[in-house]
Amino acid sequence: MQNANDIFRGQTITSVTKKYMNIEEIRFDIPIVDNKEFRMDLIARIEAVTLKIIKQISVGKPPCISYCNGRNIDIESNLRKENVCTVCSSSLRPNTVFNDSMFDFADEQDTRKESSFQILKKIIVNFAVKSSRNKFILMAMIMSEAHRLLLTNTTKTKRSFYYDLKNEITKSLMPHQTSIDRAMNSVANLLECAPWDLRLLATPKGLVAGNMTIILHDNRVIDCAILGGVQIPQIITNVTSIRVKANFVLVIEKDAIFQKLLEEDCPRALKCILVTGKGYPDINTRMLVNILSEKIGLPVYIIVDADPFGVDIMLLYR
Repeated sequence: MQNANDIFRGQTITSVTKKYMNIEEIRFDIPIVDNKEFRMDLIARIEAVTLKIIKQISVGKPPCISYCNGRNIDIESNLRKENVCTVCSSSLRPNTVFNDSMFDFADEQDTRKESSFQILKKIIVNFAVKSSRNKFILMAMIMSEAHRLLLTNTTKTKRSFYYDLKNEITKSLMPHQTSIDRAMNSVANLLECAPWDLRLLATPKGLVAGNMTIILHDNRVIDCAILGGVQIPQIITNVTSIRVKANFVLVIEKDAIFQKLLEEDCPRALKCILVTGKGYPDINTRMLVNILSEKIGLPVYIIVDADPFGVDIMLLYR
């Protein structure tokens, strides 16, 4: 005699199979944006900061820069409703006024209307202060490298930049990779741009599997249905179109669980797209999940550890 649970399970799988027999393919095209104007604007911002530093040194003052650490909540919430992840990152930043008081950006923020709730903290990085000297130098080196990459319209991995600085002269600036990440966020706040606009990108690590194809700008097609899944490409610079045929997205915290579900043929059995960021996700993984949710309209579910780190990862995706 069959177990009641086995009968119920069999009926559930049969009904699910019938329900998901016909799934329409959904296509989302990412427009190719001419970012020359934005690049030139960002180059000008870096040059303006550099000129300020030179002027401070030329009059005998130790160089000092300041910026606001934080975002305008009203602006950020509005951006979520707009085309946040369609590659044009210039739309991610609020309007900025650069003038002689650019190093006092917090004062500029104070003149804005009080109608929007702001969480802004003024950060001062002074070369004369020993505790912030290394940060000042590292920020200047990041701006220098970003300036070169923007001029040549190229990119570089943060890991490669990290190893470039691992020499006898500069190795004390960043004992760990996270030092560069924090300094990049500081530079992005100073220049009011997204961190990836600096062209120093994280090495892709996220994986995706399921009935989905990703089309790159050179017309190459990535089939996500291949065994083992595929690495998520740089969505910011490479992807022009995504085609997906699924009912939902299942995000997995750990790569080991992701691989186990692939062995069980989970994407085909559940008609879903399986995604993992291998722990804390990189920006490409988060952008892909955002596009699948906001642009294609697929519901997103997540499997994480029931601990503070798992909750933190869940909230990061959300």
